[in-house]
Amino acid sequence: MYSTAKERISSLAHGYLLSSAIHAAAELGIADVLLEKSSQSAEELAATLRVDPKSLFRLLRFLVSHQIFSQNPDGTFSLNPESTHLADNHPESIRHALLVNKGPRWNAFGAIKESILTGRPGFDELNGKTYYEYLANDSEASRCYNAHMTTYTQEEDKQVAPLLPIENEKILIDIGGGEGQFLNEVLKIFQGVHGILFDLESTISNPKITLPENRSEILGGDFFKSDLPKADIYVLKRVLHNWNDEDCITILKNIRRSMSKGSKILIIEGIVPEDTSRHFSKDTDLFLMALFAGRERTANEFRMLSEQAGLTITRILPTNTFLSIIELC
Repeated sequence: MYSTAKERISSLAHGYLLSSAIHAAAELGIADVLLEKSSQSAEELAATLRVDPKSLFRLLRFLVSHQIFSQNPDGTFSLNPESTHLADNHPESIRHALLVNKGPRWNAFGAIKESILTGRPGFDELNGKTYYEYLANDSEASRCYNAHMTTYTQEEDKQVAPLLPIENEKILIDIGGGEGQFLNEVLKIFQGVHGILFDLESTISNPKITLPENRSEILGGDFFKSDLPKADIYVLKRVLHNWNDEDCITILKNIRRSMSKGSKILIIEGIVPEDTSRHFSKDTDLFLMALFAGRERTANEFRMLSEQAGLTITRILPTNTFLSIIELC
């Protein structure tokens, strides 16, 4: 594809053009329109979307050249296997994952250098507040974020839930469990488990949250401040990577205070390999640098966190996703 190293680095450095174009296509809803009528001209699409037809054509021409959307011999445009995932109705849609990257969040990715200069998230430097503070004061951004997390983790939840080391435990609390999607998967598989969904009041107030009424409850609170209920298993899925080491230790200590003899914690996170191999956790780590005070961690870093919280890692279980299950007691 590239004839020289210079061509490769130049193309990679200008990757924001392709990223911007894909995000624009998702936000405009082009794929959703093409699902209804599979082949349309730029003019037809523009009339439906109420945008400038010449600019839309230029966008689609660019995306087609990158194998996103197809252009037919008559000049009309259609979906291809890649662009179908931009449609809301696709079972593996990534649209919400892109819609959440708007405004202040999008700008934070251009401020990676600030993160490196200061050691603080680029988002904080640009906006004078943390990303969570921003979400708490913007209901639409919060809605998009929660919808993104629900759709983004849907497939991995189905793969990870059956692998949880649940034996005779009866009460499981999903801490920071969002809209309850992962807890629902767990309760489907482990019929003897009673589930507790624990998250911020602003998250659990979502009327779309549905859990088995006779085997679950929903509690609002702050895992930094609130007393957590007694449980056999405490689950932290994709939670600790959003926080710095000090905050992670505080979270783990709060859980430990609620634990009974025989209780355990299951941390479900990506584990960064300590070699030079390509691994998705290394990508998400840079993503976290822009938005949160947290980071992706190696196995040894998780061990250090656990020890400082007075806990011990008993085993690490791999999954078919890039996530692992880290068991603590």
